[in-house]
Amino acid sequence: MRIVVVEDELRTRRSIIKLLTKLNPDYRVVGEAEDGAAGLTVIEQTAPDLVITDIKMPNIDGLEMIKTLKLRNADLRSKFLILSGYAEFEYAQQALKLGLVEYLLKPITVPELIASLQSIERMLAKEQEAAGMLAARSEPPEKLLGKIMMDQGNSPADIGKLAQHFEQVAAVRWSLGLIRFEPDVPEPEQEDWVAELTRLIGDDSWGELRPLLAANKPRRELALLFPQQAAGSGASFMGKLRSHCADHWSGEVVAGYAELDGLETIGRTYLWISANLKWNLVLEDIVFQEKVALFKPEQFIYPTEMEIKITQRIATLNFGDLFDELEQFFGRLKARLFHPDDLREAVTRLTGAVLYAIQRERAEMNDQVKNTLIISRMDQCLWLGNKRKILEDLLRQVAGECSRKVSQYNLVIRKTLKIIEKEYHLDLSLEYLAGKLHITPEYLSALFARETGKNLIAYLTEYRIEKSKDLLLSRQYKIYEIAKMVGYSDVKYYCKVFKKITGHSAGDYLKLSC
Repeated sequence: MRIVVVEDELRTRRSIIKLLTKLNPDYRVVGEAEDGAAGLTVIEQTAPDLVITDIKMPNIDGLEMIKTLKLRNADLRSKFLILSGYAEFEYAQQALKLGLVEYLLKPITVPELIASLQSIERMLAKEQEAAGMLAARSEPPEKLLGKIMMDQGNSPADIGKLAQHFEQVAAVRWSLGLIRFEPDVPEPEQEDWVAELTRLIGDDSWGELRPLLAANKPRRELALLFPQQAAGSGASFMGKLRSHCADHWSGEVVAGYAELDGLETIGRTYLWISANLKWNLVLEDIVFQEKVALFKPEQFIYPTEMEIKITQRIATLNFGDLFDELEQFFGRLKARLFHPDDLREAVTRLTGAVLYAIQRERAEMNDQVKNTLIISRMDQCLWLGNKRKILEDLLRQVAGECSRKVSQYNLVIRKTLKIIEKEYHLDLSLEYLAGKLHITPEYLSALFARETGKNLIAYLTEYRIEKSKDLLLSRQYKIYEIAKMVGYSDVKYYCKVFKKITGHSAGDYLKLSC
């Protein structure tokens, strides 16, 4: 595999190149660049199989470099592996929209890099296999349909060949259907997809013109080209197939269809269906043009206050209320008719905030969170229920790990945490806590730091500020009242501590949550 590495930090770039040559002798680094501008030149000159690039770089960043490459060369075959950090979640959705193959969070580990490289190799092998298929006119129409899908509609030669197959029945009107499997559906063999649906529709009601079936396994898609009149209602026909797929492969699938204005329009029709399957987030039904056209989405305002509450629950380990808050968040998304792009962006934003909160508050979970590939899975999901389940599964994993860790704490520390939960509003001190536990303050301080990795007074301060955030968001109390309710008799000192920990004054924090 021919590789180009684009990274502005020389030491990091050289480390990646050195590691690649050790991992596999077939990995050949054919170029390197220190920023996106130099990367453009190197990539266009070498036409690599894979580009490994950072996002934030001088002159031209990684995403802008990729956009420019795609604009200059619509047939660009290079794959991209993005390296990024938790602080760059705002770039995640842009990267996914560009169709990037992999998105790894720094610091990357060797197993993560190996898994990504092997995944890319498999994808390249499949594309090479598809490109190597016989180009002769004798190609079966099913294979031509598969190639059109593989090239995402950008294969005029194959579209022309497919149309030639049906020149004798030019009067027949066709529809194109598309079924996409959700990312968590167990992945069957490509042949199994086609064989099962062929069996389902293999009766004699079609006459001589039976539907064509083709699978695009990398995109987890099935395409069906079928005569409109023989199928009856396209929505009903596709609904039957979708239900069968969901039952047969134990998971959710998304489906849509559109009528073709001639077989020569199959490419752009495929692109329309593929792009508009996102409407399943709103419809939760078969997606087709007439139905999409009926909807008038309302203006969406992101529920910032809900995001804040969810991240606060993570900080305070209040997982009971956390799942209630998560249910309310997704309830807000379904309460009215919003555009699917707004829904996807809202869930991506919440996911980024949750991951950042876990990284900040529960550092011991970082490695486990990285391995979930949650942002990629979330972006591929086109059912709100599945998006919610992915987040809930992650948070249950975090809750279980935190519960396990707390259960392993020394009995003295568990008692200390209980006292703080019940008496945080009182004038607590290290001496007071030690006295209640009948130990010396020095011993309690050292034991707490050893068990939790945090200073006891710092933990108490953060706990009080998190509690005060809830009270602020309730908008039922004045700031001086909240200060007393969380253990601060001096409101000025409370405000000073609040700003030090959150980066905002209490008043500004309220404005940000609106």
